[in-house]
Amino acid sequence: MIFKSIVPQIHIPEITLHDEVFQRCRMYGDRKALVCGATGRSYTYRQVEPLSKNIASGLAKLGVRKGSVVAIILPNLPEYAFCFLGTIAAGGVATTINPAYTAAEISKQLINSEAIVIITVKGLEKTVDAAVRKAPNNVKHKIILGDDVEGYIPLRKLMMDDGSAYPKDMKFDLKEDLVAIPYSSGTTGLPKGVMLSHYNIMANQYQICQEEFNDPKMHRFHPTLYETTLCIIPMFHAYGLAIILILGLRCGQMIVSLPRFEPEVFLNAIQEYKVSVMPLVPPLIVFMAKSPLVKKYDLSGIKRVGSGAAPLSAEVSEEFLRRVKVSRLLQGYGMTEASPTISTTLPDKSVPGSSGVVLSATEVQIIDISTGKALGRGERGEIWVRGPQIMKGYYKDPKATAATIDKDGWLHTGDVGYFDNEDHLFVVDRIKELIKYKAFQVAPAELESLLLTYKGVTDAAVVGIPDEEAGEVPRAYIVRKEGFEKITAAEIQNYVKENVANFKQLRGGVEFVQAIPKNPSGKILRKDLVKNYLKSKM
Repeated sequence: MIFKSIVPQIHIPEITLHDEVFQRCRMYGDRKALVCGATGRSYTYRQVEPLSKNIASGLAKLGVRKGSVVAIILPNLPEYAFCFLGTIAAGGVATTINPAYTAAEISKQLINSEAIVIITVKGLEKTVDAAVRKAPNNVKHKIILGDDVEGYIPLRKLMMDDGSAYPKDMKFDLKEDLVAIPYSSGTTGLPKGVMLSHYNIMANQYQICQEEFNDPKMHRFHPTLYETTLCIIPMFHAYGLAIILILGLRCGQMIVSLPRFEPEVFLNAIQEYKVSVMPLVPPLIVFMAKSPLVKKYDLSGIKRVGSGAAPLSAEVSEEFLRRVKVSRLLQGYGMTEASPTISTTLPDKSVPGSSGVVLSATEVQIIDISTGKALGRGERGEIWVRGPQIMKGYYKDPKATAATIDKDGWLHTGDVGYFDNEDHLFVVDRIKELIKYKAFQVAPAELESLLLTYKGVTDAAVVGIPDEEAGEVPRAYIVRKEGFEKITAAEIQNYVKENVANFKQLRGGVEFVQAIPKNPSGKILRKDLVKNYLKSKM
């Protein structure tokens, strides 16, 4: 059975991503476009196109040509937009790199992506230099935002370029020419370069924004014009880059960016800028649902909150809505390989725990993990996706591409989910993270959702650990809320025992920790927890 979108078919315009953004920015004039929530530094919509084109011209003078890869190693700052748009307007491809990476991690991405230029920020130059020393001599130029540093070209020099080398007559093949190579582990293995074309990202933008912006009715997926959006999700991640930065610019929103999560700075930015749109990840939803700090700030400007990048339980969602007092919490499902959105909640019909309905022009199958048979409504299996937003493949890795996208164009997500009777998609877990207890499969996300409902638990993770008799047994890692330090492992285990079937019990024990390890998009690093557990038993 193939599940198809219940929303109207879209028309994807034949235009490059940067030209689309520039056209939209011209509509918004002197409205603030980009604001640094930490310092107040800002740029207007009128400045976006010329500054981006100046950078494109400057990059062209440094040798960036069509297909050249530029590594952007920046935290969430307003200038990120100009660097990304300038790179793709020059014909280049942006490989976005986590600024928290070590030199070894950065060097691996530089080597694999074959980046010839690096753009970074003052404070990261030592790490970047060490990474470049570990990589081959493909990096020709280093550019830095902030104070001058020897061996680096100041970004302000490119922003003040005369624009004379801007490649205004460059021809693009929208389906073949790349705009970005973010890195993702996909369903398994080490990080791989995800090849996203102009067409991929443009398709996903129009799948989310279905109607023209001047349509007074505006489609239900449409982010309202002229709102203020908080960008705490990293821009190096597809969620932050495409769904907050690019989409926000197209919609004339004031994008308030924060370079890192600091609880009081985060809450103060919401209050000071009267943030109305909050794209978040589950750990931030949990924070806002449970932290006592929230009561100290005026968050009344928030109109809509979205959650993506990891599953969010109905219980946490409802607790958040009671605490923050917004009318609805929209959830979405996606992955970097899908540019990144696959489904999203209908604002007029939100179902707690659901990731919404499949986007326009998108098809989904639910496949039985054991038999490979397509399943129907209410049946759980691996989610397969097909649509115009699906990546071209993994960069320089045809084997991994073939293992992820089959000959019929289906992307095998590695995620487990099901559809209800009204075609709402529920994402349950990831195949590789399912705990196999004897003949049963235990979903960590289910137990984590339950644990988060227990008094005094502020965060939780569940992993499978080896067991001679059962194969694997569930083990929980718990972060206790301040003032609840006396909660015991026995209490936690009894609570789980009272609420789930026998095969889901925490037979691997409970460990209390200071924090749950997660990647920047909010996904729990279960491998790290299992690795540390195994080390402790050696």
